[in-house]
Amino acid sequence: MGRKIFMGGICGMGMAPLAMFLRDEGCEVSGFDDNPNPAVKSMLLQKGVKFCESKKPDFDADEFIITSALKYVEQNLKDAPCKKFLRRGVALAEIAKERRLIGVCGSHGKTTTTSLISHAISTLNLDAGYITGAIPNGIPPQKFCEKNKILAAELDESDGTIENFSPEITVALNGDLDHTDTYPDLKSLEEMFARLFSRTKKYIVIPEGDGLLKRAAGSAKAETIFVKCPKDDFMMSDKLMALCALNLAFESDFSLSVFEEFKGVGRRQEILKDDGEILAVADYAHHPSEIAAFLSWLDKNSPQKKLVFFQPHRYSRTKRFAKDFQKILQSRADKGDKIYILPVYPASEPFDESGSEKNIANSNLMLANFQDIGHILNEFKRNAESKFCAAFIGAGDIYFYAKKLF
Repeated sequence: MGRKIFMGGICGMGMAPLAMFLRDEGCEVSGFDDNPNPAVKSMLLQKGVKFCESKKPDFDADEFIITSALKYVEQNLKDAPCKKFLRRGVALAEIAKERRLIGVCGSHGKTTTTSLISHAISTLNLDAGYITGAIPNGIPPQKFCEKNKILAAELDESDGTIENFSPEITVALNGDLDHTDTYPDLKSLEEMFARLFSRTKKYIVIPEGDGLLKRAAGSAKAETIFVKCPKDDFMMSDKLMALCALNLAFESDFSLSVFEEFKGVGRRQEILKDDGEILAVADYAHHPSEIAAFLSWLDKNSPQKKLVFFQPHRYSRTKRFAKDFQKILQSRADKGDKIYILPVYPASEPFDESGSEKNIANSNLMLANFQDIGHILNEFKRNAESKFCAAFIGAGDIYFYAKKLF
């Protein structure tokens, strides 16, 4: 057996695929999770990953890999019996350094785009590997590959670990400001992309019309490929970006048909219930642009009036984008949709009143708690003249609550 690795938050969407890849690489992997997803835990156990009751390893681990989202991480690092501490992004970068990386990044769409590339690699049995940032439907969340082979992976700028990657192909989906606690303004975001593009070895793939990404790629040595993407169809945009990356990486001429059997990704436009009374849909959207795009998609697939529950994610993001959230959601209320704002999911952030959900709410965007949802749904159902749509939006625990509810 190879290195002994302990992982904190091992059932997390990005952590579990990484754990399975490391297990396939021959590492002895164990870990802990505050609230493990049963399906993910089962997947990990089948791979031979061990679960521990303690937040610290009870053995002399070679590495302790952590997710930045965990509250307990910092207080457990100093005296844990490990030789090396790594954040998830740094651990992923170490794997990628020895492989030909297709790195997918951007404020939104990267999980779906990475999963689309992974779907093609899996279903076409291409000589390559992948590590997704979530749990895709219909394929494993990871596929192992040896060193010097093509590896597709999602790069996360939220905690700055994107600075550790030097892809062969960089797929940058958008240059929207999001994680303002790490890159506080558009200037710093553009500089981050410029650094990433300068480290890119062969190709930079960006959508036509994104001025920030075009400027960032301006002085890079790698060839920049512009992809024409529709403005009102994010799923097709993701497919076109994924297809371009596939054809560049494998020097091939694949068509969009390689994605025909793609079954989506958990928490992305996920149908929770669809019967004669209600269509319940959950989505991971937590940036203003993502919410607008998701609700626009929902309009095309569900023309009836909507009951929307939105859980903001992180105080820092809510503080920065409160007015944008309010504008988008108010436009829905003006059309007759009922909008409820749930308490902020803080992740690892301390409470900040200036970034609370109250900064989004108004007389049309009503505050609610989780225990109110069942009553609100029943009341809406009683007054609905026909089938209605309930949307659960956010990157926090709203998804797990909605899953239990239905």
